Amino acid sequence: MALTGWVEPDQVVWRGIRWARRGNLLVKYGEATDRSTLIYTVPAGRTFYLVGAVATPLTFGAGDGYAYIRDSADAMWFRLGVFIHVAEASFAPAIFQPASPLEVPEGCDFVASSNRAEQTMTLSFCGWEE
Repeated sequence: MALTGWVEPDQVVWRGIRWARRGNLLVKYGEATDRSTLIYTVPAGRTFYLVGAVATPLTFGAGDGYAYIRDSADAMWFRLGVFIHVAEASFAPAIFQPASPLEVPEGCDFVASSNRAEQTMTLSFCGWEE
């Protein structure tokens, strides 16, 4: 990601660290109950820069829930969250917020997956693509 020559339009207003982007901002959400749901695929010739994700179960039961990124060969590329036999007392969302954006190459899919009808898994994430 080349940021040479790019300047924040109003640098006086900003305090602290803020990620800079040049592409299309994306915010996505999806859920799965007793199946895998494809939420988003990075288009050919593009790179997605993931800046944050939250994976959480909406329901509690004997099922397992997963949120992950798979590559173009359908192999797991990066795991965002795993919930095995979630009990209500042990509920906690999986929050992924990297120190710098994670580069996700073209052809990768963002997936939410659940293996039981009693388990609904959600995934929401944001970033940009260029």
